Amino acid sequence: MNKLVKGSVAGATGVALLMGGFGTYALWNDSVGVPGGEVNSGVLTIAAGTQTWSDASTDAADTLWAPATDVIVPGDVIELQQVLTINAEGKNLQGNLLLNTSDLQAAYGNSLTVAVTTDEPALVAVPQSNEFVFDADALTDPAVTATVTFTFDRATSGVVAQNAAADLADASFDLTQVRP
Repeated sequence: MNKLVKGSVAGATGVALLMGGFGTYALWNDSVGVPGGEVNSGVLTIAAGTQTWSDASTDAADTLWAPATDVIVPGDVIELQQVLTINAEGKNLQGNLLLNTSDLQAAYGNSLTVAVTTDEPALVAVPQSNEFVFDADALTDPAVTATVTFTFDRATSGVVAQNAAADLADASFDLTQVRP
């Protein structure tokens, strides 16, 4: 027999021995469970509670304000106190609370300014915006009172913003997670 044939027979025999009858070749194995239990996701929700409107204009004879029936004129300062419940749970959870007033700004342009403050020290105001950032672990109380001040510029003249209409229901408090 020549060397090529002998090598082929030896190789085939070795492969057959290693395969051991197709499927009887086995290795030892073992496993152990991962300790720690369940993995649960956190929560980030917002809900609106009671709200109170008032006329905070310096020369207002009556401090009551009803957005459904009262109309705003240059020089008026109107305040909304809105209770918000923020549920923010999770390790490393940071959030952003924004008062979205794009529809109001579209109706009144630069004649109407909107400013927001809160009674929650963990909500840190972003300068020159109606936005706050926070760390969920730092929130002291889930019930937050936001005070929104709408100021109609006293210097507005002519027909600018006359008969302008903006639905205050279109404004919203938007809560989002941020991850630096």
